[in-house]
Amino acid sequence: MSDCIITRRGLGQAFLDFEDAWFVGANAPVSGRYRIGYLHSDNKIYYVQYNGVATCIYDIKSNSWTRGANAPETGPAIHCIGEYYNGKIYCVERGGTALHIYDIAEDEWTIGADAPASVDRFTSQLYNGKIYCPASGGTAMHIYDIASNTWTTGANAPASVNRGTSVLYDGKIYCPQNGGTALHIYNIASNTWTTGAPAPASVTQRWIAILYDGKIYCPASVGTQMQIYDIAQNTWTTGAPAPASVVRWRAVLYNGKIYCPANGTAMHIYDIASNTWTTGASAPSSINRNTLILYKDHLLYSLQDGGTAMQIYSISSKLVL
Repeated sequence: MSDCIITRRGLGQAFLDFEDAWFVGANAPVSGRYRIGYLHSDNKIYYVQYNGVATCIYDIKSNSWTRGANAPETGPAIHCIGEYYNGKIYCVERGGTALHIYDIAEDEWTIGADAPASVDRFTSQLYNGKIYCPASGGTAMHIYDIASNTWTTGANAPASVNRGTSVLYDGKIYCPQNGGTALHIYNIASNTWTTGAPAPASVTQRWIAILYDGKIYCPASVGTQMQIYDIAQNTWTTGAPAPASVVRWRAVLYNGKIYCPANGTAMHIYDIASNTWTTGASAPSSINRNTLILYKDHLLYSLQDGGTAMQIYSISSKLVL
């Protein structure tokens, strides 16, 4: 971040003096597509290339990048989903069977056991030391046991639908359909699926699902619809429409609000309590946003998908470093 936005107060603590504002960070060392990014306790964000081997590491405090070890070259694999567990990032291949494991402390990759079959995977959930991967455009449920490095095959889903997002709640995985109205619910303990109430309308792109107070909020990834699923009641309602139709691939929840930066420059903010939207500051430039990292509850880091730009959004003025 530029020095002009950092001031020093008190005991040399660094503050951001802005809220609802965007800043430009250092460029990543490798231009590529990035769908997987994880914040580690060392105040660094680890990005894994989507269709390549690069590992890029962003140091938040110094606003600088380093290159990590290259991922195994098996294709290369399409790293679309991943889960962080005990200091390692587990990357299950989309449209293949490879499992690549990155050890942050050792800066090294290993190859895990192959998945049971090649399926499209756009979402996964970590639960009790296992990674659950429901297929998109299919019915398979593949389950990876981290401790034993083994896979099992769970029960088939009720129907083949596109699953672009999911929510884990009370031992169940909720999968709203991408490009339809179906809701499929997987019970982990019983290894069974049920069908929830259908959504009010088909959403062309549903890549976002945010869990808050027993409800799942699904802002359309293309369009203006907000659809809300009440888990206890098994009912859907329609929230206020977004300010404009933009492409939204990621969102984060903070302090009862959902922040949805567009693949572009728009920032749309949904207030859950009042069921209203506001428009935040525009980003410095238009980029594709397929990763979104929330840091210390008020900074959003967005690395360009298909480039090198890092853009940083300050939700509120707070101590940051």
